[in-house]
Amino acid sequence: MKKLAKIKSAILKNNGATFNNNGRTATLKTGFIVSEQAHGLIMSIAEFNGLTLARFNALLRKAQKLGAFLGFWIFENKVYIDFNKHISDKEQALAYGKEQKQLAIWSCADMCEIPIKSKKI
Repeated sequence: MKKLAKIKSAILKNNGATFNNNGRTATLKTGFIVSEQAHGLIMSIAEFNGLTLARFNALLRKAQKLGAFLGFWIFENKVYIDFNKHISDKEQALAYGKEQKQLAIWSCADMCEIPIKSKKI
């Protein structure tokens, strides 16, 4: 696995990244990545820069235990660290993302976020 400094630098440069649970960058070409609300955490950029190799490896072990991908997303100067599911169907991914109270899902084919619109009452 690459050195942690290179990984963190790439995550910040690209506004995020997704890793499979063995620590390699995920190369999904289809479907959608959806974060699970119950397992995520949020930290400042400064806290993220202080992330240790031991903590990163602990996150990877948790992803492995959950059968999930480990995702990093930069939004409004915060780093969101999530455990993600890969869902093939867009409507199912959007519904699951809404259920999990997510702001967006990730399209693997288009390499972009798809905002989740909440209905206003």
